[in-house]
Amino acid sequence: MEPEEALELARRLDGIGLSATTRLRRGRGVVTWKSATTVTLFLQRIGAGASLLELESRQVARELRGDLNRVLNAEAANLQRAVVAAERQLEAIEILVADGRLAEQPYPVRAVAEARVATPEATLAELADRADVHRSTAQRALERLERLAFDDPADGPRRRGQRRRPAIRVRARADDGAAPEARPLA
Repeated sequence: MEPEEALELARRLDGIGLSATTRLRRGRGVVTWKSATTVTLFLQRIGAGASLLELESRQVARELRGDLNRVLNAEAANLQRAVVAAERQLEAIEILVADGRLAEQPYPVRAVAEARVATPEATLAELADRADVHRSTAQRALERLERLAFDDPADGPRRRGQRRRPAIRVRARADDGAAPEARPLA
């Protein structure tokens, strides 16, 4: 359609409550709607029931695909976090077994460690069932194992791979009485 005809059609559609915009595409005038609600209302008014059903069917399918993709992405992210955590826990258990500190731990911690080694892929709830402890006890036991294996007592808690923060040295300025300045140690 000619650009002038597209403008006239958009003006008439606005007059009946179906606000439209126009564009110039390859030298031709095009009338567009961005709102699916407006398209649905237009199809209802002109009696195009079959087209309306097709449009609604496509919208439902698109929403379902979007919802499914969101759920799958969330599950994949959760699974990835669980795998990384299990690897970290297994490494902590190896460290504690090697230096004999695991044997010094209370029974629930040892039981959860044994369950993790026996079933590395197990969820926290499955580990708790296998060790015959509450889920919260299993979680605290795993946190304790990691803390014992990876923390440097001289530097405070630190996870494996985490860099140490530089110590802060405070230097007082005697000449002007201003507040001390904090700078990282070099």
